[in-house]
Amino acid sequence: MDFKKILENKMLLDEIINQLEPIEQDLITSYYYDELTHSELALRYNISQAQVTSKLKKALDFITKTISKNNNHIYVQRKILLHL
Repeated sequence: MDFKKILENKMLLDEIINQLEPIEQDLITSYYYDELTHSELALRYNISQAQVTSKLKKALDFITKTISKNNNHIYVQRKILLHL
């Protein structure tokens, strides 16, 4: 994948993440970019680990559905959030 496509992917993903609720945005970036655990996120946001899991799932479902509507694919891994 060339640099231009990576940049386009990042910009699209940023646009989609910005459509999430603020806490979901924070959870996604803290979990995938900062590599915090569910336990650490629960402590940081004063919510249960179950709520962390639920909110992350909701956010990822939204991201995946939004990208799918644009005929793209997403691969979500620790450290990397890119759709190819």
